Amino acid sequence: MLQRISPLLQVADLAASIDYYARLGFAKRWESEGFCILARDECDLFLAQKEVPVDLRNATAKSQAGGYADYDLHFHCSHGSIDSLWAEFTAAGAVPDDLCPSPEDRVYGIRDFSIKDLDGYRLVFGAPIEG
Repeated sequence: MLQRISPLLQVADLAASIDYYARLGFAKRWESEGFCILARDECDLFLAQKEVPVDLRNATAKSQAGGYADYDLHFHCSHGSIDSLWAEFTAAGAVPDDLCPSPEDRVYGIRDFSIKDLDGYRLVFGAPIEG
């Protein structure tokens, strides 16, 4: 039975990305030359120093009007936690101005918001509206 997934993001500046994700509450669990494992709660995130200058984001899908194909990672959060996460990330200066102005309730029963990291990866944080 599958229990967790640990996505890998290739980043342009590993040290800067580690600092950015620390503002999102992620702590460094392990680091080696060009690679780092970050964790917050039950989520692990692997970061690797990009060696080849290519765009590895979901850019092709996001460039089309495809509805649900406009983000790179979705973090499943606990019911009732979205507004406090939004406030935490905003206070840490980790929320750019060019995305949603605040958390939103979706017709499919999720309250969420999205942010972009330093490499332009779009991260969605969502939780069920009903407990």
